[in-house]
Amino acid sequence: MWLTLSISACISYGTLVVLQRVIAVESKNPRATSIIFNLWCIVFSFLLFLPKGFGEFRIPENPLAYIYLLIAALGYGLFERWRMRASQLVDASSGAVISNIGVVIAFIGSVVLAGESLRLEQVAGALLILFALLLVSYQKKNGASSISPRAVMGALGIYALMGLGWMFDQSGSRSFSPSFYMMLVWTVPFLFLVFPIISRKDLLQVSRDAGWKLLILASLNVLGYYFQVQALEIEKASFVIPVVNFSTLVAVLSGMFFLHERGGIVRKLFGAVLAILGIMCIVR
Repeated sequence: MWLTLSISACISYGTLVVLQRVIAVESKNPRATSIIFNLWCIVFSFLLFLPKGFGEFRIPENPLAYIYLLIAALGYGLFERWRMRASQLVDASSGAVISNIGVVIAFIGSVVLAGESLRLEQVAGALLILFALLLVSYQKKNGASSISPRAVMGALGIYALMGLGWMFDQSGSRSFSPSFYMMLVWTVPFLFLVFPIISRKDLLQVSRDAGWKLLILASLNVLGYYFQVQALEIEKASFVIPVVNFSTLVAVLSGMFFLHERGGIVRKLFGAVLAILGIMCIVR
């Protein structure tokens, strides 16, 4: 059962990366697009987690839990604010590999904040992911590259914010009931995304232009997360996370076949494999 759930999460996330690229390229207002996308995510997350969340509801007494929640929400909120911009900067196959910088950030956080022991294979895993990022961002001397170094750095910075959220998730989630915390991390970050307010006209325009695509994108995002959480309740993270992160390879292959992203495809495939191996080393 855990394998079926993990594969479902993998396919959901891999498909999400490709569809997100399509929507982002067409978007004239990335933040307005992110707002509509996140509104749908909140709706779906409440539908999935609300029934269970009320049954497990508890309020933590330790004030640190709220600080961790707010910092995680800040990371997620800023990431969601520029999420579509990241997909505009780099193609889907490159973005799938670059997004793994979030795993490295979260890994560093688990060592620093949670005081977890540092093993040699974890360091090797982090280095493999960083090498994968270098492969994807490599640019020939003649400038023949599908993405510029500035675009790569921008995408890295945006996905690092996601890693910041993951970093503080590990400490904050322990104090709340799982389902209630999941609803919180979908709703609280929205505050960092929505201000300053975007005009109603722009939001309606986005809804008309990409409404049904954003509905599908949000369902893929929340379902992928739901499948992953359910798998983690059955099996250890060292088994679940590597399977889920095959979504990197799924996104690279999907970008190649459906979006015709053929530039540097050998480097991207090799980078995807290295990133997956790196994640396996970190979670073992």
